[in-house]
Amino acid sequence: MYMEPITESMSYSKYTYQELYSFIREYGIDGELYLEYPVYSRKLCISGHVDAIVLHSGKTYSLIEVKNSISRKKLETSHRHFKIQLIAYMIACEETLGYRTKSTYILSLDNGKLIDVRIRPWEIIETIDTVRRLKETIVNNDIPNRTSDKWKCMTCHYRKICY
Repeated sequence: MYMEPITESMSYSKYTYQELYSFIREYGIDGELYLEYPVYSRKLCISGHVDAIVLHSGKTYSLIEVKNSISRKKLETSHRHFKIQLIAYMIACEETLGYRTKSTYILSLDNGKLIDVRIRPWEIIETIDTVRRLKETIVNNDIPNRTSDKWKCMTCHYRKICY
């Protein structure tokens, strides 16, 4: 499996266990909370650490990804990659845990809102295809197309060779 180098934003949490625990309990999500939980997927050939998992009784779990600032509208437009990341992590969680997904959320730290993200079947197919294409790019050593949004480059490990 390919291991992406850790970027600055990946190297430190922007929240504490207590803060996240409070947010989750406010929204009525009950269960055992785990932060920075390691997951992997043989199907997608990915591994990573999800921000938070809440394990429920009955072999189900809720997945929570934390972002500095996000809205439901942006998840479908300019920040769609956050939703694709969430779906890839969902697939990896199911493989790692052997549990069924109960719910998926993105927590926006700037306003403390927990967005309940509904995932449609076609989005799972889209995510699998996106990850497959990304893997091919890495394996074939292809240079990906540059983004026109230079803001995205600020935290990217590859900006040094991409400019």
